[in-house]
Amino acid sequence: MPVLKRFTIFLQQALRAMHLVWTTSRALSVGLILATLVAGLLPALAAWLGQRIVDAV
Repeated sequence: MPVLKRFTIFLQQALRAMHLVWTTSRALSVGLILATLVAGLLPALAAWLGQRIVDAV
């Protein structure tokens, strides 16, 4: 199966799963989205803070 076709199927299934979670609990969905965003930003924040510490020394 071509990669593009598999990716399209994956996106359809992911959207369906997100819809099910959203209809089950909107508050939990928002919490999950926020936690994912924070987890994604933490490595960049750690690198930035590390740079600031090294530059200060």
